[in-house]
Amino acid sequence: MHKPDMFNLPFVTVRNTPYLQGFPENPEHSEGGVLGQGQLVWTMSSTSFSHAMRSQPAFVDGVGVVSLNPGWLIPVGILTATREKP
Repeated sequence: MHKPDMFNLPFVTVRNTPYLQGFPENPEHSEGGVLGQGQLVWTMSSTSFSHAMRSQPAFVDGVGVVSLNPGWLIPVGILTATREKP
């Protein structure tokens, strides 16, 4: 499955993160799993992203569209900036 264009912001999981298949408004409750720490996920525009939300849509390569808790995500740019510091 190719990443839909609406998912354009890269984030990384900071811990093992449970997910459900599908969008938060209509998840497929029978399907889900756990993403490992360091998993790359793609979210929608930053205006719709909020750590206060309990469930956020995201795209994961090899899994597809999922719903997960955004509190366990950090932007990829933060990791890059941290690694570049002496």
